[in-house]
Amino acid sequence: MIKFCKGCKEEIHPMRVKALPNTQTCVNCSTTGAKKAITVLKGDVSKDDTWVDVVFMDEETYESYTNTTKNENHISEKSLKSEMLDFEGDENNNIDNLTIEE
Repeated sequence: MIKFCKGCKEEIHPMRVKALPNTQTCVNCSTTGAKKAITVLKGDVSKDDTWVDVVFMDEETYESYTNTTKNENHISEKSLKSEMLDFEGDENNNIDNLTIEE
């Protein structure tokens, strides 16, 4: 489905439409900043009742979180694994084949 940006009237990148089917703007016209995500283990480990949840946050909150986490757990910068992915402008990216490395 081809969608056009309500701001600049240009075509919205197909990968953006796939990820955000209700989007009305392209990346350049969007007023929402980049988001980052962390995984959080929740539940009661002693009862084997756990699950992993994903928490999305803006850039400033993420930086605050990583700084706090590094300070509390004495984690080095190299051990924090986060990556910003930019699918805009790369027609060869296939979100269905995205893998997470540990």
